[in-house]
Amino acid sequence: MIHTDIQVKSVTTNPLLKRREILFTVDEKGTPDRVAVKEKLAALHNADFELTFVRSIKGRFGKTELVGTAMIYDDEEAAKIEPMYVKIRNMPKDKRDEARKATRKPRSKKKGKE
Repeated sequence: MIHTDIQVKSVTTNPLLKRREILFTVDEKGTPDRVAVKEKLAALHNADFELTFVRSIKGRFGKTELVGTAMIYDDEEAAKIEPMYVKIRNMPKDKRDEARKATRKPRSKKKGKE
């Protein structure tokens, strides 16, 4: 769990994509765990944990403040447009490897080599 505060800078409602786009800041020395940030944002906005996705968390050199963006979707159908790499990043660490292996295509063998 995060012991620092998350300040929400702006919330934009996007009715076309059925989501809320959130710009937030976190005051922490290192990069916090995405799952913990996702958990806290979902609690702040009374949203479903599974429909909340942290897109990015970026820091600037010499500063302890991190800026991030997150998307909170209204329903499962709307959340399907979120890219697969973002969905995988927002999974707990133990489930990420399995999800990555499931999305990879099997490599084909080159002709002439066994």
